[in-house]
Amino acid sequence: MITDDIGLWAVCTLLALLMFYIVKTIDFSIRLHYRLGFAIPFILVLWFTATAGFEISLMGIYTGSLILVFCFFLKDKKKMYRILLAGLVCIAITPVIALHYKDYRITHYTDEFQAGFESMKEHYILTDYKQIDFDALYAEYLPRFEAADDSRSFPQAYAAWTDFCLAFFDGHVYVTAGTSEEAIRLNRDTYYKSQVGADYGFSLVTLSDGRTVFANVEPNGEAYDLGIRNGLELTSFDGVDIQTAKAHTKPIPAVGDSGNVSFYQSLMVTASGSSHADLTFIDARGTEQAITVTGTSDNYNRYRQTLDLLQHNNEDTNLSYKMISDDTALLSLNSMLVEGDITYEHAEATNESYSGMKALLQEQLQNMKEDGAHKLILDMRGNGGGYLDMIPVIASLFTDSEVFVASNAAYNEQTKRYEPVQTVYTSAENIWGNGEIVILVNSNTASAAEIFVHTMMQLPNVTVMGFTKTCGSAMMVSGMELSNVNLYFSGGMTLDETGEVLIDADASRISMMTPDIIIPFDEDAFHAVFENGEDYVLDYAVSYLEHMH
Repeated sequence: MITDDIGLWAVCTLLALLMFYIVKTIDFSIRLHYRLGFAIPFILVLWFTATAGFEISLMGIYTGSLILVFCFFLKDKKKMYRILLAGLVCIAITPVIALHYKDYRITHYTDEFQAGFESMKEHYILTDYKQIDFDALYAEYLPRFEAADDSRSFPQAYAAWTDFCLAFFDGHVYVTAGTSEEAIRLNRDTYYKSQVGADYGFSLVTLSDGRTVFANVEPNGEAYDLGIRNGLELTSFDGVDIQTAKAHTKPIPAVGDSGNVSFYQSLMVTASGSSHADLTFIDARGTEQAITVTGTSDNYNRYRQTLDLLQHNNEDTNLSYKMISDDTALLSLNSMLVEGDITYEHAEATNESYSGMKALLQEQLQNMKEDGAHKLILDMRGNGGGYLDMIPVIASLFTDSEVFVASNAAYNEQTKRYEPVQTVYTSAENIWGNGEIVILVNSNTASAAEIFVHTMMQLPNVTVMGFTKTCGSAMMVSGMELSNVNLYFSGGMTLDETGEVLIDADASRISMMTPDIIIPFDEDAFHAVFENGEDYVLDYAVSYLEHMH
């Protein structure tokens, strides 16, 4: 039996036993309100069934709790005892029934995988482009879902789904937990807690010169006491040289470009460790040292802290700005969605026209210029995308001519190619002028946000920069709701101006869009991020603009 069912059985059993004691000691003829206690187990069962679902093998608990309700209407204690005994017996035998019922909490994870797999095989838009071998994937992952069925383990099935999705190197291929009992309890964070390994008191990151170094070291922890410090180089982990260890780690989620995967790969090395890990590293004197460190049960918090420091997602209010120097403004664009409660004096923001959003942005740009700004930094780190139609509305305010945005495409059976059926261009409504623009991106800049960046890169006064490329996934998204998970994948083709796939990585796993400047994650960047807590990418952009003529 699963834990929740055992808990329900134990509570109902204890309540029934409590009823025996109460019946023995309480005069129900004068204390009628005590009778309401007979209904508590049944009320609990109703609530549990509504949240966890009906399970036929638990009929003993359902029936027994209902039998207890009849005591409410009785005054004769002997009859009450007989009713209570009948209810208690029904409840007590439930585990025996459940454990011998072959379809107890049957999961059908294999059937669910087959349904989602067949849908993706038929509708995934990038199969040929990425050279996806669906038959090989099916053969690889089917046994994992069969094992999840055998063990009735949703976490196992969810892990199989997530690994299956990662095989596509497509940020638009992913699953989220559905509405089943266990799916509600398990979200993506819970899954990744089981994937990132033990916490040894440090994280690992890779510098642009290829060295893997310690980061986010716990002050005064065991590793610290053994000589580990931020920035020292690790040469082997648990008896394996660090390059080999990195090559065998699982990629972090939602990255469509292999270069992005490499940038974060060191973070996952500790996932291969156990309760203890043997390390060799170069100490501050340049001498190689060998130590053994102890791992705690959960590395997720440190993993998230380190990842957040590296990515530095923009969390300012969308479309807000601030002056960061006498001539430079910082504008936040962290979503290609319009918040439902944004209304303006000029017009209400709607997904059809975005008139309110456009009016706000026009006003913001005018205010920047009045504040003395003729340089603009547009922060799109962490912008996960949204509506394609929003892109030309914003981009139009920065260009003097029409600029190509994207083409939606359909498959032509005669030419055996995807061909444009709708092409989107900006209009020319330049409010900003010709002042320099820097756009900040990271691996979480995805989907419609990437198409916007691609559009802006066509302008002569725009420079895009970041530690990494954008996510590398710009197709239109399809999805299907399954019993335990919701499955999403690229289901609509988006083309560039030449009729080729826009942005997404092909079989080489190399995204088609590269920032103008990949900022080196060197020692200066490392110390700024992990020692001083600075936003190095933003500071780099400010310095870049200051040195432009």
